[in-house]
Amino acid sequence: MIRFAEQRDLPAIYSLWETCFPDEGGFNGYFFSHLYEPQHTLLLMQENTLRAMLQMLPYTLSVNGELREITYIYGVCTHPSHRRRGYAAELLECSFALDKEKNRAARYSFLQKNGCSSFIVRLAMPRHSISRAAH
Repeated sequence: MIRFAEQRDLPAIYSLWETCFPDEGGFNGYFFSHLYEPQHTLLLMQENTLRAMLQMLPYTLSVNGELREITYIYGVCTHPSHRRRGYAAELLECSFALDKEKNRAARYSFLQKNGCSSFIVRLAMPRHSISRAAH
């Protein structure tokens, strides 16, 4: 079952986060104190146990002077004992569908695997002078 997080899920979320992204320097504490919000956290649950999750962080881009709402996919992770079962793909597909419902203009995804970063960019608009809007 895929659903958004609730406050009661925080201990399991933090535990999975620490398993997938061991804290080296205090960033995890900062993320959960300043950036984490349950309504932006998509969970894949199986037998009432968290198996995988991702963050759907709202972001605003300026495209040719026009502000566009996007989703920044962050912290995609699956518990090590449940990898290679397509759980992350299910979460990503669900996030794509949710963005489509909200008519998001673009999405910017950051995936991390084995310490190596790669970027996926899907734009539903022409590629012209894309920059992060100041908040």
